Amino acid sequence: MDPRGCDGPFPLSADPRLGDQMRDRMGVGDTAVNLATAGLVLNAWILSGEERYRDWIVEYVGAWRERTVEQAASSRTT
Repeated sequence: MDPRGCDGPFPLSADPRLGDQMRDRMGVGDTAVNLATAGLVLNAWILSGEERYRDWIVEYVGAWRERTVEQAASSRTT
C-alpha cells in the first residue's frame, strides 16, 4: 500500500528507502547497460575514423573481458 493509503503504483520518490537501495545495487562497479555504449562509440569511430574512439573501445571492452574472466575464476573457488 502506498503512503497515501491507496493500492497501486505511486511515485518512487515516496519511499525514502529506494534511493539507498538503488545506490547499493547500481552505485558500485559497472552495469551491462553501460556496455551498450560501446556500440555508440563504434558508430563514432566508423563515421569519423578517429583513432581515439577505437582506443576507447579497446580499453573499455577489454576491461569488461578481464572482469568477466576474474569473476568466473572467483565463482569457481567459492
